[in-house]
Amino acid sequence: MKGLKRFVIGACACAIITALSGCASTKVNNLERAIADYTEAIRLEPNSALAYSNRGLIYLRMGNFENAIADLNLAIGLSPDEAVLYNNRGRAYLRMGSVYMAIADQSQAIRLDPNDAVSFNYRGMAYLRMSNPEQAIEDFNQAIIINPLYAEAFYNRGNGYRQLGEFHMAITDYNSAIQLEPGNAAWHNARGNVYMQTGSHDMAITNYNEVVRLEPKFSGGYGNRALAYLHKGDYEQAFSDIDEALRLDPANAALLTIRGNLYSEQGGSE
Repeated sequence: MKGLKRFVIGACACAIITALSGCASTKVNNLERAIADYTEAIRLEPNSALAYSNRGLIYLRMGNFENAIADLNLAIGLSPDEAVLYNNRGRAYLRMGSVYMAIADQSQAIRLDPNDAVSFNYRGMAYLRMSNPEQAIEDFNQAIIINPLYAEAFYNRGNGYRQLGEFHMAITDYNSAIQLEPGNAAWHNARGNVYMQTGSHDMAITNYNEVVRLEPKFSGGYGNRALAYLHKGDYEQAFSDIDEALRLDPANAALLTIRGNLYSEQGGSE
C-alpha cells in the first residue's frame, strides 16, 4: 500500500521556559471524536493501516503512549514496507523517551525512503535527546538538503549548535527558521534564549516581545522577558512581566523562582 498519507503532528519546543502552552490547537473532545471515528473505520475496514496509524497518532497527542505504540505496531504489521509508519512509531517512541527505539524506527524509515526529510529530522531530534549534537546535526543537514524550506530542521539544527556552544551558528539557523515561518513563537523564543546566554539582553527582549505578541497566553514569554529585564536591572518591567506570567500560570515553579530572584535583588521589597 504505497503512498500512505502521513498524519502530521506539529512540534513545539522552547528553552529557558520550556514548551509553548497551547501547541495543540485541537480540543480534547475533538481528539476523542477522532478516536471514535478511526475506531469505527477500523471496525468497517480492519486491514486499514492508515486508520491504525492515524488513531495511534491521536493517542500520542493525548499522551496515551501505550495505545499509540499498539496501534502503530498493528499498522506496521499490515503494511511493513511503508516508511511513514516507522516514522510515526519512531515519533511515538521519542515522546515516550525510548530514544534508541526511536532511532531504530527512523533509521528503518530512512532505509525504506532515503529522501524523507521528516525521518532525518526526527532521528536528529533523538540524537539531541542523547546529547549527541554532532550526529544530530548530520541528520538535520540531510533533512535540509532534501527540503531546503524545512523550518523545523533549521530550528532543530540550531538547537544542536546550541548544545555545542556554537551560538553564532545557532542564531543563524534560528534566523532561517524565522524567515521561513515568521509566525512561529517557538523559533523567536529559542533565539531569545541564545541571546540571553550570550548576554545580549536587549536582543533577547526584542525576541521575547515577538513571543508575547504571537502567543499572549504563553506564560514563558513573559517569564523569559522578565528574566532579561532582571539582568538589565529594570525591576519595574521585570515585575510587570513576572506578575503577568504568574497570573497565567500561578503554579509554575520556574516563574516563582524568577520572582523570588527579583525580590532578593531588591532586598525583599518592590
